[in-house]
Amino acid sequence: MTDLFYKEYPQYTTTMARFARIAIRYPAAKVFSIGRSWLGREIYAIGVGNLQSATCIVGGTHATEYYGVLGCFRFCEEVLESLESGTFPYDTPMGKAIGERGLLFIPCLNPDGLELWVGGVDTAGALRTFVFAHCGGDLRHWQANARGVDLNHNFDAGFDIARRQVEQAGIYLPGPTKYGGPFPFSEPETRALADFCRLYAPRQVVALHSQGEEIYYQYGPRTPQQSALVAQMLASVGGYRVAQPGGTASHAGFKDWFIQETGRPGYTLEVGLGENPLPLEGFEGAYQKLGPMLAVLSIA
Repeated sequence: MTDLFYKEYPQYTTTMARFARIAIRYPAAKVFSIGRSWLGREIYAIGVGNLQSATCIVGGTHATEYYGVLGCFRFCEEVLESLESGTFPYDTPMGKAIGERGLLFIPCLNPDGLELWVGGVDTAGALRTFVFAHCGGDLRHWQANARGVDLNHNFDAGFDIARRQVEQAGIYLPGPTKYGGPFPFSEPETRALADFCRLYAPRQVVALHSQGEEIYYQYGPRTPQQSALVAQMLASVGGYRVAQPGGTASHAGFKDWFIQETGRPGYTLEVGLGENPLPLEGFEGAYQKLGPMLAVLSIA
């Protein structure tokens, strides 16, 4: 894929156009909304294959981490192209894997945050004054949704521990990053994702974040034993390091909640190297490592 979509910062309008393109271009794709953001923007999913035994890949949880948005779309389109052509991307039997297991893609969980970071405070609409008061117009490092809640601190998995850790770091109120909200699932985006997972019961989930080229797979006593082996496989394929998140990143995330809730595998892939937001020109190189890992996860 070398078209313009993968060479520009994704915006709400361009991602909506991409969902429409996929729905029209690929009969094998099922495109549907799983809910709306705080500002009413649609959160779309793409389903391919057997959706009752699927791997669910989620991007765009943090506003500046657009590599996950582009990577999710890119892998989805590679899979759909392979189903049409009968080719095997990354030497994986994708047709057989999709028929037996399926894939669910949610490229952008946080459309309000992404739009804020790309388009500025005016995109917050009724929350414009609120956002400006908490960032002074500087959105370079805004990770949260439009209400100033960090979605990856809003899941019900060690939420109180995460809140204490964040307060120890001096964060008590909504803002650009780390504030987890007043209570678990206070935000429509995280509620939509949790409800989606309960409805479709994916066999495993993958959260795409950036950066660091690390793989996280553990959370508490319900971490499946096979997850360690799969994480090592991914590390060997993509050149990433298997690690354990620490500090304020160690609780209340999507992967954490999914493992605790279901006892099924959950993985976080920290895509790319550098400092967020990563440069556009680095996406192609980062995807060369990410694509094969997602292919392995699809058949794992």
